[in-house]
Amino acid sequence: MIQPRSINILLVEDNPADASLFRRVFWRLEQDTWKLVEVQTLDDAIATYNNYWSLSQEQQTFDVVLLDLGLPDATGLDTLKRFRAALPNAVVIVLTGLDDENLALQAVGEGAQDYLVKDQVTTQWLLRTIRFAIERQNLFNQLKYSEECARSALEREQELNHLKSSFVAMVSHEFRNPLGIVRNGMEIVRQLLPEALEPNVEKWFNQIESATDQLVYLVNDVLLLSQMQATNLRCTPIALDLEDFCSEIIETTSHSLDDRLHSIWFDKVGDSVTVSTDANLLWHICTNLLSNAIKYSPQGGVIQFGLIYQKEHVILRVQDPGIGISEETQRHLFESFYRGSNAKGIAGTGLGLVIVKRCVDVLQGEIQITSQLNVGTTVTVTLPLTCQPAPAPERSKLNGVS
Repeated sequence: MIQPRSINILLVEDNPADASLFRRVFWRLEQDTWKLVEVQTLDDAIATYNNYWSLSQEQQTFDVVLLDLGLPDATGLDTLKRFRAALPNAVVIVLTGLDDENLALQAVGEGAQDYLVKDQVTTQWLLRTIRFAIERQNLFNQLKYSEECARSALEREQELNHLKSSFVAMVSHEFRNPLGIVRNGMEIVRQLLPEALEPNVEKWFNQIESATDQLVYLVNDVLLLSQMQATNLRCTPIALDLEDFCSEIIETTSHSLDDRLHSIWFDKVGDSVTVSTDANLLWHICTNLLSNAIKYSPQGGVIQFGLIYQKEHVILRVQDPGIGISEETQRHLFESFYRGSNAKGIAGTGLGLVIVKRCVDVLQGEIQITSQLNVGTTVTVTLPLTCQPAPAPERSKLNGVS
């Protein structure tokens, strides 16, 4: 059976009578449980503490130091300060001849675990004080270790995230030139071939163009998201006329998707006011929401795009009659690359709403999504009329593949 090790006590006391008092108190306790080492000066205390590990047979250190505040080479709180400066991890209980609560608080503030009034020491009180001091120090050490582990894990995670973002951005960037060559090459080949192609050839061309477009969208989204994660995205507000802004977005979205099978109805509610917000971030919000609404709606579907002015906010609402989003999928809407099971076969990256949410957060707004399977989805974005500018250097514009 393994015997519990003894508790090692360093008594720093120059008064023979006081030292004898503590010696007698420890003598009344089980002698195998305690090991008492006595010194009379601060310098000897520091030297003994440092050398005890190598000198003791079990290579142990002191569990507790009983430190008198009145020594030949140090007095008052300066004694504790000097000892703690030399041995910051030592468990210290200060000894004083005065029942001075203010002194005790100052000692604890300087790193002592507790204090004892020498002429009031009893066996049980000394035992309790020592054990509580050791337990508090052990708890402190555990908390410190946990904090260091958490900090180290956070630093590793941040480093990995930075490496991942840098790698994704680098790989995505390298796709841009090949994709541009493929796209331009397809346009040149189409111009050189007869207008009327055989059905199979036309089908192959369409498949290649569709796959190329899908890769372009993926690269754009990955590049944008990696830039958002790698940099501290900030709001750079400018004055905007939202009606003109939304009209331009509708025209651009319809043209970029070559959409002739859906209608976008735009509606404004409330008195128009100039809004101060980040046009680049707002552009990403609106284009992603409209393109999602078009992609997931049946042919002939009507997309409703609403602009609602309120006293201190403006609301952008996109409503579609599409396939809807299940309750399970709604719990993962803002997770990168996550797509619902009913979205299979529909082109998409699973990054659109992630980008939207990030942009909405930077603009100090809120996003709400309600949906029902086979009925449709409504996305409501509420933004302040004025986005507070960030006190930082101007960030680079987030561009995609043209």
